[in-house]
Amino acid sequence: MSEMKPFSIYLAALILIEMILSVWISYGSYVGIAACIAGSSCAIVQNTQYAYFLGIKTAVWGIAAFTLLFIFYGWAQNSARRYQWYYAATITGTLIALNFLRIQAFVLKQWCSSCVAVDVLMLVIFALSTYEFHKLRSSSRPPHLRKHY
Repeated sequence: MSEMKPFSIYLAALILIEMILSVWISYGSYVGIAACIAGSSCAIVQNTQYAYFLGIKTAVWGIAAFTLLFIFYGWAQNSARRYQWYYAATITGTLIALNFLRIQAFVLKQWCSSCVAVDVLMLVIFALSTYEFHKLRSSSRPPHLRKHY
């Protein structure tokens, strides 16, 4: 197994931050305190119908999703084929994050700073993963095809 590069370490750290934020938001909801980085709309957003999926808080789903994303990321290192699975997971996470931002902006018209932080970090993870995916794909191509990519 090869050593992780600094870029990969930073990306893995961002996924860990996502996990920590999700744990913090989940813990806050179970003890009855809205986990809010700034502002006061977090309690409103975190207690709407949109804060649940299949009867479970979305932050709990976030813990599971970001844990899997972290595992997928470690598994995908140095393999363009396995990275495709990880990258598909980041696309799914990005679509979910964009939907949560849409709900806050246009449906609830309230912003939860902690939730926005999770969603924006997911967008950053996706952007960095896109860069890394293209770099990994181009390096795994035969030399005569690399210049055309």
